[in-house]
Amino acid sequence: MSSSSARSVEGRALDLILAIDRIRDTAVDERAMAAEIVRILAEAVQAELCVLCLTDDETGELDLHTLADGLGALDDPGAEQPLRELAQKAASAPTAQFVTTDVTLGGRRHGYCIAGPLRVGGDSLGALLLLNEDRPFDAGEIELVSRFGDAVRIVAASQTEPFRVVGGPAR
Repeated sequence: MSSSSARSVEGRALDLILAIDRIRDTAVDERAMAAEIVRILAEAVQAELCVLCLTDDETGELDLHTLADGLGALDDPGAEQPLRELAQKAASAPTAQFVTTDVTLGGRRHGYCIAGPLRVGGDSLGALLLLNEDRPFDAGEIELVSRFGDAVRIVAASQTEPFRVVGGPAR
């Protein structure tokens, strides 16, 4: 990574830290704080689809929580299974990574994904999926997601109920 690229990542990381601090200071509850932190991370890497996948304590299955769906990809009833499969792979990965996918959602191929595990200590909480239809993520964006894993883990730990879209009804 070039020094100008590294500075760019450092600047974006600082912007995210400041935004997360503002959210923590103003959020009305943990659920709102959690959703907003993940949303700004997705925005920072320009993800068209952001899915927080949390392991259900009772069943061990991954529950999918959609935080951003700029393309309406999840309107397709068949969208859940390919995302669940991606999330299962991401949950067992050592760190956030770029994944090339052949996932088709809402009739559109989402070939670019940053997938990362969510862990607290040795416990797996699930995974975070950030997907794009046309634009690949760059190394700086993958680094941002990796760096902000701690904030995302805090977010994941505070989620107790599934939700589809921020401000929308729980599924």
